[in-house]
Amino acid sequence: MTKNRLSFILKALFSILILCFITSYLDLSQVKNILKQISTEQIIYAFTINIIGTILCKSFLVYLLISPKKKKLLINLVTINLCMRFYSVILPRGAVPVLRWYRYSQVCNAKKAFVILSFEATIYLLMSLMAAFIFIHLDDTGNGIQYLNFLYIMIFSTLIAVIILKWSVGYLKRFTTLVNKLNSLSLKLNEYIVTAKSMNLNSPKVLLSTFSLSFISFIFFILSSYILLNALNISLPLSALIWIRVVVMLIAMIPITIGGLGLREAGFVSLFALYAIQPEEAIIYSFATYGIQLIIASIGGIIELFKWSKNV
Repeated sequence: MTKNRLSFILKALFSILILCFITSYLDLSQVKNILKQISTEQIIYAFTINIIGTILCKSFLVYLLISPKKKKLLINLVTINLCMRFYSVILPRGAVPVLRWYRYSQVCNAKKAFVILSFEATIYLLMSLMAAFIFIHLDDTGNGIQYLNFLYIMIFSTLIAVIILKWSVGYLKRFTTLVNKLNSLSLKLNEYIVTAKSMNLNSPKVLLSTFSLSFISFIFFILSSYILLNALNISLPLSALIWIRVVVMLIAMIPITIGGLGLREAGFVSLFALYAIQPEEAIIYSFATYGIQLIIASIGGIIELFKWSKNV
């Protein structure tokens, strides 16, 4: 059995264990009542808005960063982002950015693809964290602040543990290896910085366009989440929803389960509980958000299948 296959099996088992643990506490009769009250029309609205925000805005953002513009470039980028949704469901977390870089490099060169991918991801992540930080402090209940302090302690403790593990054995040898790696990395970074400057990524116009589109994409993401809440008749303040969605997004990125399955549900159950929302409602909401991602992923999967059939 290969290392990758073993890793996939362990992640699948961990996902199943978390889901089994959470669902064992659910009241099935309450789950049925919640499902009966779901507004299908609002779920369709949430799906449409999610597509606009996460696929079209992101594709247009990359379109603005790539020059020269090739024929059907925007259509190709929309196709790439839809296909990436498909691969984010079936592939390990670490493989998806690499595959996205490879697909971007097909519409521009490899260095530009890396710079665009890094630039786009960094700005969106910074904007998400900034929104979470702002709205966690605007939350009237104070639950968010308590959770944020706990999160800071956990992150700090993890960093200390990693540093101790990394440097406790063979300090000098590791330090020498690190210096060599940093020298090699600095040369590569200089190349990418030169590439970024040639693409005018530091110009006010490009920065403003990037931040604007990232902001619009984030607004659509939150709007989709809020409509989904209403579809399930869940009462939650908008300020709370914003920081919870960002925190759950970060939790789901931890590469110990398949596509964040299990971690996402645990995150929603624990954070929604701060606002007296029942575990049954939190689980259904989590599955609904994941269901939307699966539908988008299935569109990408159909496109990939069509492309494979043409190449055969």
